[in-house]
Parts: sequence; C-alpha cells; structure tokens
Amino acid sequence: TSTSLSSLPIFLNSTTVSAWANQGSAGGSFTQATGSAQPLFVASNINGKPGLRGDGSNDALVYSGAASTLITATDGAFYFAVRPISIIRDNAAAYQNDSVFGVGDANFGMSLRSSTVAMRGFNGAGIDTTGNVSVVVGTPIVLGWRHTGGVLSVFGNNGTPVTVASGNTIRTAAPRLFQSYTGSATFANIDLCEVVGV
Repeated sequence: TSTSLSSLPIFLNSTTVSAWANQGSAGGSFTQATGSAQPLFVASNINGKPGLRGDGSNDALVYSGAASTLITATDGAFYFAVRPISIIRDNAAAYQNDSVFGVGDANFGMSLRSSTVAMRGFNGAGIDTTGNVSVVVGTPIVLGWRHTGGVLSVFGNNGTPVTVASGNTIRTAAPRLFQSYTGSATFANIDLCEVVGV
C-alpha cells in the first residue's frame, strides 16, 4: 500500500513502513525488507503530521544508493524533523549512540547521547565531535547536518551552526535512518516526520 508522508510516498506493511521513496533528483528509496525491523507508521505524529517511529531496538531504513548521490561532496545538508521518544545510550564514541542517520561504517552521521541529551555529528574520517546541539526528550526539533567545503556543522531549529570538524568527505556507503554503525546497537527511539537533503 502506498500513502503520503509529508508529500513523500511510503509503502506500508500493515502498520509498519517497508520503503520511503526519495522524491529528489537522485531517486532511490530507504527500505527495510525485514518486518520486525521496520519503523512504525504514526498517522498523527509531530504537530499532527504523519511520521515514522523507530523503536530504538532494531528499526532502520537503508538507502538504495550512496550518500554521495544525495548531497554533493563540496556542499550539502540534511534536515530532519525529529522528536526523541527516549535516549537510550551513553557512549563516549558518538557513533555508538542512538543515531538519527548515518552510514554502517560509522564514518558520518548524527546521533543523540543520553548524558548530555544532545545531538552529535561525526565526520567523514570517523572522528567524534564536540559540537553539540541540545535536544529535549518529547520535544520536536528540526536538526540540521551541513557539509560545506569539507567543514561539517550541526544545528537545531535553524539556529547558529556549530562547526564540529573540517577536512571531511561525503561517503560512498549507503546512509541509514534510525541507525548508523552496524558494529553495535545504534538504533534510535525517535519520531521522524521529514528528511530533506539539499
């Protein structure tokens, strides 16, 4: 069954989502074939809009192409309309925490960390960052992850970007939603209503 999620078509497997199609010029979809690992579809989510909910246990959607096809190597950004339901992990390495998105080799993405209840970005060299943007469990926020000329910045609600690293590259690995590093549990218990790559 196909329905619309903030103008993006999703494919429902009963109450869970097996695919979220990219409407940008790059095409492709974020998919999950395993039913038990598909995020839940919530018809009235952030601000009454439809969205997806990751369970923080094993839910994840994986893009059909490389991250470098979604944003350019020199200038690009991702924006996420997110509401954290809970923040489960508290690891010193950013890539080992609850991930909004990332790639399976842990070399770039955005994750939440429970001790600071803050969003962290990590760069194309896999280096953890210290630039945090505070988030509050249960409160919606638009999170931004920007890559410009090799400089990585993160920000919340279109606020002042916090520069977290330089010398970055955009990965060729396939990005994931609700998860990044596949070597440990990095699944996020969040509501996600919109993803925009520019």
